[in-house]
Amino acid sequence: LFLNPCYDRRLSYIINPCGLSGGDEEETRLLQLLRTAPDPSEAFQALQAALPLRGGRLGFPRRKEALYRALGRVLVEGGSDEKRLCLQLLSDVLRGQGEAGQLEEAFSLALLPQLVVSLREENPALRKDALQILHICLKRSSGEVLRTLIQQGLESTDARLRASTALLLPILLTTEDLLLGLDLTEVIISLARKLGDQETEEESETAFSALQEIGERLGQDRFQSYISRLPSALRRHYNRRLESQFGSQVPYYLELEASGFPEEPLPCAVTLSNSNLKFGIIPQELHSRLLDQEDYKNRTQAVEELKQVLGKFNPSSTPHSSLVGFISLLYNLLDDSNFKVVHGTLQVLHLLVIRLGEQVQQFLGPVIAASVKVLADNKLVIKQEYMKIFLKLMKEVRPQQVLCLLLEHLKHKHSRVREEVVNICICSLLTYPSEDFDLPKLSFDLAPALVDSKRRVRQAALEAFAVLASSMGSGKTSILFKAVDTVELQDNGDGVMNAVQARLARKTLPRLTEQGFVEYAVLMPSSAGGRSNHLAHGADTDWLLAGNRTQNAHCHCGDRVRDSMQIYGSYSPTICTRRVLSAGKGKNKLPWENEQPGIMGENQTSTSKDVEQVCFSNFLGSKV
Repeated sequence: LFLNPCYDRRLSYIINPCGLSGGDEEETRLLQLLRTAPDPSEAFQALQAALPLRGGRLGFPRRKEALYRALGRVLVEGGSDEKRLCLQLLSDVLRGQGEAGQLEEAFSLALLPQLVVSLREENPALRKDALQILHICLKRSSGEVLRTLIQQGLESTDARLRASTALLLPILLTTEDLLLGLDLTEVIISLARKLGDQETEEESETAFSALQEIGERLGQDRFQSYISRLPSALRRHYNRRLESQFGSQVPYYLELEASGFPEEPLPCAVTLSNSNLKFGIIPQELHSRLLDQEDYKNRTQAVEELKQVLGKFNPSSTPHSSLVGFISLLYNLLDDSNFKVVHGTLQVLHLLVIRLGEQVQQFLGPVIAASVKVLADNKLVIKQEYMKIFLKLMKEVRPQQVLCLLLEHLKHKHSRVREEVVNICICSLLTYPSEDFDLPKLSFDLAPALVDSKRRVRQAALEAFAVLASSMGSGKTSILFKAVDTVELQDNGDGVMNAVQARLARKTLPRLTEQGFVEYAVLMPSSAGGRSNHLAHGADTDWLLAGNRTQNAHCHCGDRVRDSMQIYGSYSPTICTRRVLSAGKGKNKLPWENEQPGIMGENQTSTSKDVEQVCFSNFLGSKV
């Protein structure tokens, strides 16, 4: 080992970490590697190895600024592996310094802007690592970090970076102790500026979504105080967006004072006792109109009124049995033939989940059963609504609990439902840290989809297994292949193991686009007759192009889906937004919590002895 010249150089730097004999020369060499070398991994290994001897500090006492600039260059120009090593080094350094004291000025000037730029990385693991470091920095120098997020992110000339910053910003504002000490005035103003007519609709929706998330975290009083201090023009933009988005039903955390945004009175203005309320929630007369099968206009108006009623609903004063009955009513309304009734009912269900908060765990089964009824509907607004429900459920309870109940519908007679079940699992795995899941159980639960009779379900399953392998990490995927082996032997799935191994060997994961869609890494042509030019042949594509398989659990005649569509629909947690992550279990849970220090998204997956080692990365949380 000591004959290795690279090792000798690293050892000499460890022995002389403070610029003693030979230290300056070694510092110069390492800086040169970071500045110009196509692969600066040797420099990162040396710096990382020396951290324990210096108490977690980088050294370079006289050349700290030069070192930070060199690290910043790697974050901008380096490859994915180099950026990962750089972010891991910065995280270890900040952890070693603790949370006390301000950030070094050299660090703030050279690295904060590059860390913000890293929020637009396509690799979800890099986004996660950069966000985690920014969160640590926010605790130490909140003003500097917020200014950088605004100037380099929200007000960047790069539209993609502006969108990514707006999407991820609420994740930084998760913990209550941190929120108490922050002044978010400039952040609120910057986001409010994007609500004007001169902005694109997509950017306005993203900014409004970020304001919604911030409002939910701050609470009504604090958020109102920020809105009231906006310049009058920005406040008008906000009010117009609020009214167009919600009408008269404004979420409690976004409500303005009566003088700023008056609420319309309920059609039933009389005060009603609980004895006159169906399920202790809605007036009897309104309940009758919801069930009026003769006049669809009557039903659609009743659903709109139901939203207003639920906006003032207090779950703590309603018996459990009454809430179950109310969810059953919503379940039945989702069978309505009128689109507006179904859409409005989903909005009501989402409002109910918001109102219940952590209490929703008691009603998880009925809420999921109701939401599953619309999974076959391919309308964008419907998909946005049910994804809001599922992601809110995952924020309030463990995502594993939600997926366990959801995966019971993997044998649904409609292939579109089965496909969406798998896609929701992918979204969850890309949004939350792997520690939040029982990955072996998920592998066995999802494995039957690999041999589904429908091509699109099989494709979704292969993408899901790529994410599962990434989440498990290197050398821990034996249970995944055991799950595949089980369906191959039991479900007439000869060839599925080769397909999964081939998919993992592609070294790619599905990704989240700017628009809030999940894009599969392996695209398929619209029919088995013609391959697209960019389609790489392999056992996985052969498995997908084999046509409809006859598999007893999932062979349903007359069930047709479009094989040409390659992108799974929006999973935004608020209507028409482009959010890509969630804060985890409850709004006080950070996506990277419970991870071991120093390990930040570095996951390698060995598919089998016969397949080359493959490197994958988890999504943020791993999840804005």
